[in-house]
Amino acid sequence: MASSRGAVAGRLLLQEPDQEIVDCTTCGSSGYAISGDLNLLEKLTMKTDARYIFVIEKHAIFQRLAEDRVFNQIPCILITAKGYPDLATR
Repeated sequence: MASSRGAVAGRLLLQEPDQEIVDCTTCGSSGYAISGDLNLLEKLTMKTDARYIFVIEKHAIFQRLAEDRVFNQIPCILITAKGYPDLATR
């Protein structure tokens, strides 16, 4: 299995099969790690009320925006790939 490079935070609810729902607004400044397993990603259930998706190249900026909870002021999802995105993050 590939390792995770990406992370997501913001107005997104994720549920893996037979797992609890993960609220990405409560994941802190590190966000929720995006799995490198493409088979698992296909089975994820996602729900959101976000109007925007911000793709942030620098992880430090992602952490700062997540820490400031910018998604409470702007209905958005924050995604970072910590530089060049892996296939799962794209």
